[in-house]
Amino acid sequence: MDSDKNKYTSDDISLRDLIIRVRDFKNELINNKTIFLGFIIFFVLFLLYKSLNERPSYSATLTFMLNKGEGSLGGLGSLLGEIGFGGKGKYSKKKMMTLSKSRRIIGDAIFKNETVNESNDLLANHVIKHLDTIGKWANVPWYNKLLNKSNPLKGFQFKSGAIDSFDLDSKAAFKAVYESIAGSANGGAGLMSNKFDEESGIMEISINSNDPELSIALANDIFDELSKFFIDKTIEKQKATYDILKEKVDSIEGELSYKQTALAAFEDRAQGLWTKSAKLRKSKLQQEVKKLAILYGEVLKNLEIADFTLRNKTPFVQPIDRPILPLDGTKRSLPKSIIIGLILGLFLGGLFVILRKIYRDAISEE
Repeated sequence: MDSDKNKYTSDDISLRDLIIRVRDFKNELINNKTIFLGFIIFFVLFLLYKSLNERPSYSATLTFMLNKGEGSLGGLGSLLGEIGFGGKGKYSKKKMMTLSKSRRIIGDAIFKNETVNESNDLLANHVIKHLDTIGKWANVPWYNKLLNKSNPLKGFQFKSGAIDSFDLDSKAAFKAVYESIAGSANGGAGLMSNKFDEESGIMEISINSNDPELSIALANDIFDELSKFFIDKTIEKQKATYDILKEKVDSIEGELSYKQTALAAFEDRAQGLWTKSAKLRKSKLQQEVKKLAILYGEVLKNLEIADFTLRNKTPFVQPIDRPILPLDGTKRSLPKSIIIGLILGLFLGGLFVILRKIYRDAISEE
């Protein structure tokens, strides 16, 4: 019984101490309004300064759609897709979105020559210049600055786009440029974002940078390389079959033409005077011409089938809207900066006052 009484007494004391503690904190906060005001003014002015001096960002968005062949199923493939079977179209679109951020696609895009701001250079070098302008290229951590260490990529420019022959610095620069566009492995955002609307089937590639011409060039070149790569890989097998048959048709056609010419020349030389050996030679030539003609017809028929299959399987990546100048620039709004500064000032000011009181109380109790 006594233990229960002691328990309740202990709980009451703890609750009373908590209430007193909260009241003390409240009074401390009320009595230090000037600190709150100082924090608020500092953060509001700081964010307003950043907002006023911030360079506008320009987003270039390219929308496109994929029309993929139905293969041998034809209309049946479309019907199955409508009732929920198959689903290859959606898979292909998601695959395109993943490919758009691959090193293969972005690498092919950035090592093309483009004219940006009246300067013709590799697109990768334009990206490096842009990153250097906004202070995001070849940065050196503060602890390396203390040791006077520099970044080997400072002032780096690509001389060519031959990735296979890159040295170590070129590979490091390529990786840095790639991550600045596609985003880094640790979750850092890049200049590029993509989106796929499952209802409409429309896809988009967006590039957001502080240079409108660079944004447009990157969006267009990445889309062009993505489209080309996707089409080539989709019809790779069908194209190989067509090429083999085309080579076979050309070979048989040449042989057939040769034998027909040989037969005509032999008949001209004979001038209607046929010996037994001449008749035998003529018969052999005629048989060879007939055999080659039949073979040519069969292979030509197979070539026509391969050509139809190739055309039927070839996807069509259709750009809908390509970005054009001028692009609308966006900056952080002044009211938003004021609101964020107010919230930060209140929070950090309150945190400072409370931690200071806790420190003072701990010192006074010693």
